[in-house]
Amino acid sequence: MKNSNDFIQLNDLYNTVGQRFLLEGNVTMNELQSSRNIFLADTLATRKPRPKALETVAVVSGLPFTIEFRKKIKAIQLRIQEIIGDTLSYWVDESNLGVELFIVKWPEQEFDLSQFSNGNDCLRRFERSPFCIKFHGIQIHRDGCVIARGFDEKARIREFRASLIQAEKIPSRQSNWSHVPLGRILEPFTDEAYEELINYVQKSQQECFHTENIKEVKMVHERRWYMEEVSTIKSLALSSVV
Repeated sequence: MKNSNDFIQLNDLYNTVGQRFLLEGNVTMNELQSSRNIFLADTLATRKPRPKALETVAVVSGLPFTIEFRKKIKAIQLRIQEIIGDTLSYWVDESNLGVELFIVKWPEQEFDLSQFSNGNDCLRRFERSPFCIKFHGIQIHRDGCVIARGFDEKARIREFRASLIQAEKIPSRQSNWSHVPLGRILEPFTDEAYEELINYVQKSQQECFHTENIKEVKMVHERRWYMEEVSTIKSLALSSVV
């Protein structure tokens, strides 16, 4: 897969953002502020960060992933926290981990949440055969965001997004990736920790650490960042017959 055009293209998209953490020196509080703005100020003060409320409708996979994958993600989260020590951070709960396939409604959009005709149409259009996502390491961004780098089989997710945008079924603003958000680092850390994080990130990207078979997708109504408050509107088993 590493030699395929799909892999190379997506790897380049990840590196456009991820390489900045590796090459531009340790991060500053100013750079981390956009991540801190996602959380309630009083919970940052008490060092128990809680995400702010928001309102989105999205189609996702995961929520939850397989136990095997969740254990691997937990180990990654714990290792990063071990490296940065007492530095404040937020880690996504294992039951809330997911891959965002596409957004139906962004927080700032007007949308009648009692009607999901566009979303239902999106699900009906989704190709019903299961597919896999291979995860090749993690990356950390200048704003403290930490993700697992997913590579969707035959660009399945990316091609589907493009077709829905062309059909004007979803907003044109969409992710270009197939990643899993793992959490946010919310304070600066030492230069020694920065160097250790660089080594950890680079080593993690050398091999595929997990393959997740996607057999179900869900349309969800998210009411708080990182799926802390979420309800499932509709599920679609990818092995089902139309």
